[in-house]
Amino acid sequence: MKIRFRQSGGFAGLVKVAEVDSGEVAGEEGGRLESMVREALAEAVPESTSAMPDDEQVYIEIEIEERRETILVGRSQVPGPMRPLVEFLEQRARHEKR
Repeated sequence: MKIRFRQSGGFAGLVKVAEVDSGEVAGEEGGRLESMVREALAEAVPESTSAMPDDEQVYIEIEIEERRETILVGRSQVPGPMRPLVEFLEQRARHEKR
C-alpha cells in the first residue's frame, strides 16, 4: 500500500507532503497504519461546499494493489475516524520546497 499526503493552504500558504509505503513501516506501526487506513476509507467524507477561510486542505491518495482511493477535505472538517491517519501522515510530512 502506498499513501501520498499533501496539506496546503492555511494562513501562511505552506505546503507539506509525505509519501509512505506500508512495506517500509515496520512491525506494530505497520499494523496500526493499515488499521487507520481501513477506518479512514470506511468513513464517508462529507462534501464540503464552503471551506473556512484560511483552512488547510488535506489531500490523501491511497493505492492498495490495483485500487486507488482519494480523500480531499478541509483540515477542520476531517471526520473523527480519519483523524489518526491524518495525524500520522502530518508527523511524517515535510515542507515542500518552492
